[in-house]
Amino acid sequence: MNNYFLKPIKYKNDENNSFQYFRSFITFYYCLLFFNKKSNDAKKLFTQLYPEKYYNLFYKQFIISQNPLIFTYFNNIPSIFYPYFEELYYYYPIITFYNSGKFYKKGFIHFSKLNYYQENVKISKKEIQISIPINFILKYKFPQNYYILIKTNSNIYSSSNVIINKDTITLNNCKIKSKIYKNTSNVNLNINEIQLAYVLIPITKEKILDSFQENIIKKDSWLYYVKSNYDKRKQMFYTLYPKINMLNLGFEGNTKWYCVRNKLVKDLKVLNLTVDIFYNNEIVNRYYNNKFMDYRNNNNILEDDIFRCIQNDDEMKKRKDICNYNIMLPYGNRTFVKNKGKKMINLLAYKNLFFADYRNYYYAFLLEKFDINAFVYHYGYILEKNKEKFFDMELGFVNEKILDEYVKKIDEVDGDCPILYKK
Repeated sequence: MNNYFLKPIKYKNDENNSFQYFRSFITFYYCLLFFNKKSNDAKKLFTQLYPEKYYNLFYKQFIISQNPLIFTYFNNIPSIFYPYFEELYYYYPIITFYNSGKFYKKGFIHFSKLNYYQENVKISKKEIQISIPINFILKYKFPQNYYILIKTNSNIYSSSNVIINKDTITLNNCKIKSKIYKNTSNVNLNINEIQLAYVLIPITKEKILDSFQENIIKKDSWLYYVKSNYDKRKQMFYTLYPKINMLNLGFEGNTKWYCVRNKLVKDLKVLNLTVDIFYNNEIVNRYYNNKFMDYRNNNNILEDDIFRCIQNDDEMKKRKDICNYNIMLPYGNRTFVKNKGKKMINLLAYKNLFFADYRNYYYAFLLEKFDINAFVYHYGYILEKNKEKFFDMELGFVNEKILDEYVKKIDEVDGDCPILYKK
């Protein structure tokens, strides 16, 4: 077991301690899966390696739910398997079989150059990816509902029904990929033919809510959006607290701005993409005693966890490791530090941290599939002369059909919302 297990190790780019524990926890999980036959020994073994106070977190997210965000983060599927067939967008990888001599390798698995949209996610080149030796697939117990993706020297296959007989793997309900996946007859493969394999299980709404925090925006909350004299689109995105007009950043000219104010007509459940499982768990939250206050109405300041990442600037500096700011982009003579929340929901859709292909698929489709109608997302901040200017929290609707049910327009005035209504 010791040859396959990774002790907690913190990398330079880790934003908080969750990363070092999660990368260790997942190797421990696979050690239990393949080497520990007595499930009641799990806690005993765990406490020999980690603080006992983290066991419930490990048990829930790794043993019980196989948290999709954590497992996909450490089981990225190379773009050579993309594009997926429709159903596969709603599955996620729980194990990777790839010969590396251990249960993990440092660095990502690549077989082809990415030809899709990429963002500069700040991540260590040493970040691990799971790589269970190929021969372990012979003793793997497949889940009830799954797909397997397999790469050989010459082909890529998918199957939802695998039969293993000694060293031979039979792929029933098989598809073969050329440019797209097409149905084919059953395929028999010798274990030595397999270069890489992934087992995927279904994403569910409950698993998404395990990965991201769910909040409620209260009835009568103000919603703002800035539009230009050129903007004629139906509005799907709003801000909760006007601070900086992102549309106006870096642009000068004769654009005329209008501030449109709206109100929610009833409570709205939202998925908070700014707070995912890596930034909201027992490992990191125990260090923070701050209350997350809603400063929008100075006469009635209330505690509301949705404002975990939208505090005054001096407070925000203390909270970067519990809010997922990560993507660094040049922005003129400044640096734009984006929140990676949309990147993480895309991770579930594309199964890869480094690309997205909005021509074929969009994260909103994933949310809509599971009846998640809206999300909130903090834009991030601009670094300028070593000072941080924080943006606002965005409210996005997934489906415009429900807008009239939740949003009522109050007024529209000339000017920029942050200038007119900034608190």
